[in-house]
Amino acid sequence: MEDKKYKIADLQEKSEEWKIPFSNLLAGFVLEEFMLKFSASEFKNRFLLRNGTVLGLEQYRKKNILKLDFFCEPDERIPEKLLQLYLQKKEQSPVRWKGTISSQQAGTCLELQGQFEEMKVPVTVGIHFMHLGKIWGLVERQIPFLMDETVQIEWKEFPAELVLAKQIFVILRDMELIPDMEIYREVFFILRNETLNGRHVCELLEDMCKTEEMIPDMERAEQIFSYRDYPYMKKRWEKFCRHSAIAGTETLKWEEEMECFHHFLGDMWEAVCRDEVFFGDWMPELARFLG
Repeated sequence: MEDKKYKIADLQEKSEEWKIPFSNLLAGFVLEEFMLKFSASEFKNRFLLRNGTVLGLEQYRKKNILKLDFFCEPDERIPEKLLQLYLQKKEQSPVRWKGTISSQQAGTCLELQGQFEEMKVPVTVGIHFMHLGKIWGLVERQIPFLMDETVQIEWKEFPAELVLAKQIFVILRDMELIPDMEIYREVFFILRNETLNGRHVCELLEDMCKTEEMIPDMERAEQIFSYRDYPYMKKRWEKFCRHSAIAGTETLKWEEEMECFHHFLGDMWEAVCRDEVFFGDWMPELARFLG
């Protein structure tokens, strides 16, 4: 896309036309300028956006959320490369960027400032590392750029329920022979950070059991839950944490995380075993289901 020289006056006109507070629309414009550059870069196919709902006019009418969270395969070079993409000076770009890199639990954080004429907007970009592997059924999203509906902003969405179901299935299938404790870390991270549709996760687990011809039974899950107090699995976890390159892993306590895992999977797996429908939305801040 060829950059256009938008002015503050253009944004003020849209603000009045759409009856969206100017400060909200300014924030949305800067976020979308970030995403336009992102969509045209190599990172579009390497990153999954966790919170694409912060984009779009309906969100701007309600509230400014100036943080974008991405997932990608671990690569310590990526944050600097992404930062440099935005620090490049382009005469035609309406937004000028400044920024720094800082460490964050389970990844890295870019603290950016987008300047549009004299207006400055802070934008935080979280980069969370996760060994995603091949994920089937990825959802691609797009929205029209607010200043030009003929221009589309595109990204790939982080499918939290799909990734979680995939990793839980491996845990249930492989039991204590699981090849990599990283799988547990990814489950723990999602349960602590993501609001989840329990019914969707349950249906995904059912489909995986049928596809892989694994008969679901409660004994299998109870064995997994008993690992909370199993010295062998706890030692494997502690060894994994000591050698993990992902910041924040060392703060995850085996007993606490397994207790949370039990709260999530217990009733859900029973529904899978009984071929019943499971309802409930997982609230990470409460570590339990609602509904």
